[in-house]
Formats: sequence, structure tokens, C-alpha cells
Amino acid sequence: MQDRPTAHELLQAIADLLETELLAATQGGLQHQVRVAGNLCRILEREAQLGAAQETRETELLASVLGEPRGERNALALSQALIGRLEAGD
Repeated sequence: MQDRPTAHELLQAIADLLETELLAATQGGLQHQVRVAGNLCRILEREAQLGAAQETRETELLASVLGEPRGERNALALSQALIGRLEAGD
């Protein structure tokens, strides 16, 4: 059992703080950086929620597009293979 707060809850709290309190209290370039930091927290929050299921789905889709058997290569390797084929004009 994992203690609370979870990583998801922590990222959500940080993003909320950045977007509600800090964003309004800053200006210019710093305001932009606060907005970017909030967005990064939201991205990490989604990744923490979706996790392995998203990785599995991406791997399955890439293998299907490339016509390869599932489970032989991970999503990164399959993405690189797809990029290579696109660059080659396939």
C-alpha cells in the first residue's frame, strides 16, 4: 500500500498552485515559465495515471502500422523504425 499523497495527487496540487496562485502573481517571462511548469505537471499527471496501459497501446499500434509482431520491440524502438521508414519515403 502506498502512502498518501500519491504522485498523481502531488502533481495535481503543484499544477493547481502554479496555475491559480503563482500565475496571477507573476508577469512577462516568469509568467510564461510558470504556465509551462503547470502544463508539465499536467502532462506528468496524465502519464502517471495512464502509465503502462498507454505504453502497451502505443507499442501495439506502432507494431501494427509497421507490420511487425507484437512484443518484439518497445515503443521507442518502433517509433524510431517508423521515423526511418518515413524518412526513406516508405
